[in-house]
Amino acid sequence: MRKTFLRIRSAGIHVRSGNQLHSGRFLFQRIWLLLILSVVLDPLQSVRCVSGESVPSVSRYMIVTTGRELLVGAYADAHTHFLTRKLRPLGLDCVGSISVDDKQEDIQEALRFATDKAPLVIVTGGLGPTHNDITRQEISRFTKNPLHEHDDLLRILEHRFKVSRDQLGGNLRRQAQVPGQGTYLKNAHGTAAGLVFEYDQSVIVALPGPPRELRPMVRDELIPFLQQRFGVRLPGPTLTLRFVGIGQSRIDKILKEHAELTPDMIQSSHFERGRVDFTFSLPENTPRFRAQLQELKQLVMRHLGDYVYAADDVSLEEQIVSGFESQGRTFAIVEAVTGGLVTAGLSEVAQAPKVLTGTFVAPSEEKLQRMLRIPEEAWKACASRSQELELLATSAAAASGSQCALVVGEARQDTTGVHYLEIAIKLPQARVVVQRVHLGGSGRFDRDRLVTRILNGLWRHGRETPARNSDP
Repeated sequence: MRKTFLRIRSAGIHVRSGNQLHSGRFLFQRIWLLLILSVVLDPLQSVRCVSGESVPSVSRYMIVTTGRELLVGAYADAHTHFLTRKLRPLGLDCVGSISVDDKQEDIQEALRFATDKAPLVIVTGGLGPTHNDITRQEISRFTKNPLHEHDDLLRILEHRFKVSRDQLGGNLRRQAQVPGQGTYLKNAHGTAAGLVFEYDQSVIVALPGPPRELRPMVRDELIPFLQQRFGVRLPGPTLTLRFVGIGQSRIDKILKEHAELTPDMIQSSHFERGRVDFTFSLPENTPRFRAQLQELKQLVMRHLGDYVYAADDVSLEEQIVSGFESQGRTFAIVEAVTGGLVTAGLSEVAQAPKVLTGTFVAPSEEKLQRMLRIPEEAWKACASRSQELELLATSAAAASGSQCALVVGEARQDTTGVHYLEIAIKLPQARVVVQRVHLGGSGRFDRDRLVTRILNGLWRHGRETPARNSDP
């Protein structure tokens, strides 16, 4: 693309495009037309005045995730969720995401499609030492950008494996290869560096697949690179509010009714497992913008505070465990139909052993009764369904030495054909709350939402009453 130069003189405005020179005040319209064309014709570059120089900028990008395991259901694609949440506050819009197999033709086709859609393409996975890690070679072939060994990366491999470079296996040594036109991103948590390929009017960034390597690389290496290379704004203040027990559309409706979001505020939302995250980001980390987010948080809490379980990256499981810990309470879990899914989720929290004193999992309430050694006559003496659940809860609390207990009962069907189960939550002072939970299907999505509904009940009833409407 030919460069366009603007020069302002006292005698008028002159525009030089190529070797032609035009002058006169009547050229204002032509000047603006040339400026607009300079942006439209080149999707990667736009003119932004910084000390009189043109700085390339980018606002659209595509994601290509590689790996056979994504296509057979072994793992979910968590990279797209993570990348879009991290890059959206920078003013970058993801226009598409593709998952492909670790095959040459599939990767090549994905790269052709992605580079046609956006000037920035982020590829994840396939940079390791195994035979099917071919992303590095395929991007090099696609961009016609040859690879060469980088001495610094070779030294890192030597230090990590405590051998000389001559003793490194071919597959390991391959991880020291970087593109001739481009750069690399340091990997503080693994051996595969991120790679940046300069290609025609596009940039292709390759990131390692393991989340423990990719995520810190995005934060510490990719975002600073994008700011330097394209002038994207650095992350300003961000507010994330996490909701449970309410739908995404209802949250959005209430926000539109009560909150006035300024044009410079970026809003994004994410729905997963029956939980909704809303993130609000502003461009600069200034006192004015921080105060603006604080005002927004207070407004949202006034209208939706009963559904907000966290105002940061804390999970619902972490919030439940920390809530019980802060109150000095412990609890036991009894599961008759969920196969230990509730226990598994809460057990992943680091502080869980401090508050979770016992778990009882069985395929039926009858077997739970025997496991908890509840006398047959006591069980038969229960005059209602609620009393059976209360007996399971109090017995589990007593058996584990806990003040509280959660019971997930068997699935049932009401007279209208609706399937449900009941949960019982034993609180201090022997108070037991029984709550009905609707059952969906039997797929993984439905099981995840069921667990969220159960945890929502435990979170709500497990909080101290005076703290019910306070900020999380």
